[in-house]
Amino acid sequence: MDLPFNGKIKREVIKMKTFVFLMAVSVFLTSSLLARTIRVPEDFAKIQDAVNEAANGDTVLVAPGVYSESIRLEGKNIVLASHYILNQESAYIKATLLQLSGNGTIIQCENITSRAVITGFTIGAPHFECNGIECQSASPLICNNIFSDIYKSGIRCLGNSEPVIRNNTFQFYSHGTVPQAIIAFEGYVQILNNTFQNNNSFFVKAIYINNSASALISGNRIDSFYRGISNYGYQTQIVNNLITHCYYAIETTRAQIQNNTIADNIYGISSIWSAPEITNCILWNNQTDFNGDFIISHSCMRDCLPWNAIDKGGNIFRDPQFVDAQNGDYHLKGYSPCIDAGIAQAEDSIPAYDLDGNLRIQDGTGEGQAVIDMGCYERPQAVNPAFVSGRITLNGGNANVEEAWVGIGTMVHPDADGNYEFAISAPDSQYTVIATLDSYLTQRIENVTIRAGSTTPNVDFTLDYYHPDTLLTVRPDTLKFLTWDEANQQSFWLKNISLTDVCLRWARTNEYGSFFYVNQDSFPRRIAPGDSISLTVYTRMLTKNHLSKTAETDIDSLTIYFNEDSLLIPILYDPDLFDAIDEKQPVARSFELLQNYPNPFNARTTIRFSLAQKSPIELAIYNISGQKIRTLFNGESNAGVHSVIWSGKNDRGQDVPSGLYVGLLKSGRTKQMIKMIMLK
Repeated sequence: MDLPFNGKIKREVIKMKTFVFLMAVSVFLTSSLLARTIRVPEDFAKIQDAVNEAANGDTVLVAPGVYSESIRLEGKNIVLASHYILNQESAYIKATLLQLSGNGTIIQCENITSRAVITGFTIGAPHFECNGIECQSASPLICNNIFSDIYKSGIRCLGNSEPVIRNNTFQFYSHGTVPQAIIAFEGYVQILNNTFQNNNSFFVKAIYINNSASALISGNRIDSFYRGISNYGYQTQIVNNLITHCYYAIETTRAQIQNNTIADNIYGISSIWSAPEITNCILWNNQTDFNGDFIISHSCMRDCLPWNAIDKGGNIFRDPQFVDAQNGDYHLKGYSPCIDAGIAQAEDSIPAYDLDGNLRIQDGTGEGQAVIDMGCYERPQAVNPAFVSGRITLNGGNANVEEAWVGIGTMVHPDADGNYEFAISAPDSQYTVIATLDSYLTQRIENVTIRAGSTTPNVDFTLDYYHPDTLLTVRPDTLKFLTWDEANQQSFWLKNISLTDVCLRWARTNEYGSFFYVNQDSFPRRIAPGDSISLTVYTRMLTKNHLSKTAETDIDSLTIYFNEDSLLIPILYDPDLFDAIDEKQPVARSFELLQNYPNPFNARTTIRFSLAQKSPIELAIYNISGQKIRTLFNGESNAGVHSVIWSGKNDRGQDVPSGLYVGLLKSGRTKQMIKMIMLK
């Protein structure tokens, strides 16, 4: 099978939403001419009886009603449809319910091809542990359905299945047993233009791709899931999606991630084992934009690139200017810096349409050149734009003025003499024009009036050379772990004493796997001139016996990486504190699950947690499918800091395979989790 990978996105794959209806109607009309239409309940009271009667090319047309039965499509390439197929009236979808009165699978598909169609139903069984549709070596078109309150999987793909899942709505409102909307174990699945809505439990996943499968995931809206997209597959493309309000928006191995808008999540994109390629994406207002290794090009994010990212250029660190993100509108305003700021590495790497079904590559600024936008929405063609012109002069230094940037939204370069002109398609008003250049102070000119169809001239800048010797100060200048009160953690302050922003990128001690660490969710972070931030160094609280086996050199400093520079903070500690840790624990001040160590681990790892007061708790291990595999502790625990060792076995004493696992600490309604990686 020739998979569309490394940018080879076929334009005909990502169609506008009406394509599905036209295709289904075409199949239905062809069936009407060449085969039979079998009606339920007119011809048969049960859907399965109608399916048994049907032959390849037939249509089973189901009238509105509630049908409680398991349906099996085995080797029959038929159209299974509600009356929605007749006139595209969505009321028929809600009025035609397929469900079960017990556990099982509602529709089972086996050994059918892409000529089979399932369309126009509400599929769900809110009180039973059911799968909606299961594909076993089956490749149907599944379109225009509502999957509601599925307790297991909405759609489950096994064997060499290649279904097209398009224009469906997945809704989860009741508590299920680790449900996921779509899960693919094998084959190649296309997940296109679906809507995923969740008001459910902690472990609900929208899309899960196993390591034996691959997928094209494009044009989907995913909101409020624990995991939006979990991809462990090979050669997966994640394109043109809007992912919001998830715990993990995207968790992925190697993949092509292009033109997605990922906003208002806890974690934006997390990489697993390899570095995904990220192009033309917007990541904004996530608690942590990136977690892991990445290759990033022409994308918009807060603060700065993560420490371990490969910078392919074209990235911006400014507000993308969503129309109304608070109310779910992530379209771009006319002065967004993301308009015409993307890149098309090859013609066939460009998504044909945006999330709304509008053609890509519009001249959204009015500059006269059409360039793809960042994010999942394309700004329409600019009509009668305004223009701003002026000149940039450099004061000091030896930089090339052509390398400067200037603009309100999308930035442009001046010419060799410093002259510039840019266009903007935004409402007539007053705006701030910005000019910037590395090693020069950024300058802003406020209250610049623009009017459609006219040019605002003489907006001139003088950029001053600025290269201070010191950007950051540290308080205190030495971290001390010399008493029991100091042994658990120490905080310090970094202050930006310069006139420019400082990008704080990373912090680590001088030895891998040391006693001391900083929570990496703190990075990257931008510190404005005059601002200060606080960071905390935590101890892993190992024993002295462990110390003598693992630490060959003293752990005597913490390195802070910022911009292209670094600074050292000395650490002083008393090893005897670690020798006595099992006899005297520091006082816990909060309910907290600390990161395991070592991580990644091989045979065993230590998990620490703290309780401020005596509490009933459960500490358990879950696999990447959200299934509980091991309960490490379930009962009442005293206040204090506690350690538990997990030896990599499940509750049956069996060794678990290499992979990603989740540790979950619960006490009543309070929960905390950590990610752990086992490598054998």
